[in-house]
Amino acid sequence: MDAKLRMSPRFSLNKIAEYMTATPRRRRSLIIDQIRPPIAKVINYEDARRVLVRFFCDPDRTPKKLLEAAAALRDRAAGSHDEHRIRCLISSARALESFAPFSERVRPKAVVAVGCPRQGADLALGGVRIVVSPDVSLLEPGTERCVGAVKLHFSRSAPLGAEELAYAATIVHECLSDKGYDPIKARCFSVDVFAQIIETVPRSVKDRVKNLEAACEEIAERWPKLLEALKSLGVIGDNA
Repeated sequence: MDAKLRMSPRFSLNKIAEYMTATPRRRRSLIIDQIRPPIAKVINYEDARRVLVRFFCDPDRTPKKLLEAAAALRDRAAGSHDEHRIRCLISSARALESFAPFSERVRPKAVVAVGCPRQGADLALGGVRIVVSPDVSLLEPGTERCVGAVKLHFSRSAPLGAEELAYAATIVHECLSDKGYDPIKARCFSVDVFAQIIETVPRSVKDRVKNLEAACEEIAERWPKLLEALKSLGVIGDNA
């Protein structure tokens, strides 16, 4: 079946974080998957994401509320006849159940958390457009100053380790800086929901940014060749 191809280098934040520690063969696969997004329906965690954003933004919400929300999602799954929707609801319920035990450790202190638009938050680095899409913005109390953000990662089959999450947090920090904010390293979080790991920006941020730039340059260099290879296989490309 023909599929659309992305003409210009573009990576999601979580995938570029994975790329940073991947084997050469896995790196090639990651680039191909970004050039040619999967045609088949994939599990999404948007229901869990909405619940967790509310959890971060409302200090009165407790871990018990997360478990109650998970139970409600399971009830909705039991009443659905759409198999894909059922899988998404159950996966979101599992995510909330996994997150609940360590949720209080993750909740940022001494800041005001607000939901933020996930569209348009991109970072250009080394010839690659990184789609950052943070989930929660963190504001300095009593001001509109954005000092950080939270990025959530959902995947039972491909968890991100501490090293990958540190790179993800670094990208969040750089994205906020690029938008004209003055982010605080300790306020830029990346969280793997299932693995129950949270990382902030490490001290060696300059070295990590240089590593990210080098990796993006590598992606930008390989992209046209892999794109042409896919075209030669009969895959049609017509989107950016």
